[in-house]
Amino acid sequence: KDWMLVYAGSVVRRVLQAGPAHGLEATHRLCPGHRLTAIADGTLAWHADPSDHGAYAGCVSGLTVACTGDAGLDRPSPLDRRFHADARGRTLHLHAMHSVVVG
Repeated sequence: KDWMLVYAGSVVRRVLQAGPAHGLEATHRLCPGHRLTAIADGTLAWHADPSDHGAYAGCVSGLTVACTGDAGLDRPSPLDRRFHADARGRTLHLHAMHSVVVG
């Protein structure tokens, strides 16, 4: 399972190809009131599903990727308004994939 919010002010592919991203500022904005601890850089392959109270974010010019359980919704309508507000004129994409294992 994974979930993320992607705020894009330009073509996402070009921005991601430009280089590494750091997300401490975005994480502070999107997770107010939480104690934040920086971790080593990673990839979406390993950081798209943070723990229940965790969040990961990466930022480069015009693009923010935020992975938080707050985006793990069954439908997009209950997404907290703070996430919409943080788009600030950028396109907001919500991706939420819930996987089920049938045994």
